[in-house]
Amino acid sequence: MKITMWQKIEVTGLFLGLGGVVVQFLNINFWSFFSDGYQEPFYGGELLAFWVSIFIIVGMISSLLLLVNLACKRLVLWWARLLGFLGLYLGVAAIGASGV
Repeated sequence: MKITMWQKIEVTGLFLGLGGVVVQFLNINFWSFFSDGYQEPFYGGELLAFWVSIFIIVGMISSLLLLVNLACKRLVLWWARLLGFLGLYLGVAAIGASGV
């Protein structure tokens, strides 16, 4: 069971996407607990908001690579990668449902 380059790219992208989802989810749900200095970089068009959205997009593109890897029978830790996939999309759905 050898891990290929494509699986490494996929897992890295999924972790970046999950990290972006977690940061944005915490930012949305606990906005009132953070100071103004912390909130400012997350306003639309600011640098940190841009990077969080890029991380989420990278995670979503990597999730397509998960489907390709599963179709090519690269099944090393497939269940963990699938949980990351599901967590990413459930997190994106929760962020979208928040109305932000």
